[in-house]
Amino acid sequence: MFVVLDCGHSKKTAGKYSPKLKDGSRFYEYKYNRILGTMIGERLTELGIDWCFSYDIEEDTDLALSSRAKMANDKSKIYGAGNVVLISIHHNALGDGTKFIDAKGFIAFTTKGVTNSDKWAAAFTESAKEVLKPLGRKVRKPQEADFTVIYKTVCPSVLLEYGFYSDEEEVYWLMSEEGLQANCELTIKAIQKMIEE
Repeated sequence: MFVVLDCGHSKKTAGKYSPKLKDGSRFYEYKYNRILGTMIGERLTELGIDWCFSYDIEEDTDLALSSRAKMANDKSKIYGAGNVVLISIHHNALGDGTKFIDAKGFIAFTTKGVTNSDKWAAAFTESAKEVLKPLGRKVRKPQEADFTVIYKTVCPSVLLEYGFYSDEEEVYWLMSEEGLQANCELTIKAIQKMIEE
């Protein structure tokens, strides 16, 4: 199994941040996507699972979504599409970023229709329930959407929204060590389940 980690957005992506927090700071989605992606990558390395990022996460600009999907397609040519998965790492939001809105929960997205990605979404959702529900966190049903980065891949692909940074309670949890470790753990559990299947 080869895992391509796609950390959504960059420092220059407009509007991807929370309302102001109590100390005047904000949650920047690109930053926490990369923090979580790095944690997941380190765990994959420890487990001996081959992986890469879909682009250089040290860069400040967004690489085109189709180019990020191409990384997974290039790996699929080497390992076979059935042996590669692209995991797009995101955090969710509602509203215009000026005020907090009550909305919580982990969501796994696949493209529309029945695809090989559906099993991956189910595995992520089940792992999220196992890890997050004991912590009192919400897990939503898998959903479908034609996000470019996942529908342009030849291999299974999922886009994971780990929680809502537009919810004041949830954003603090997402930034916490508990939140980061839990979201990393659920991701690793799902990958291991699919490898063992």
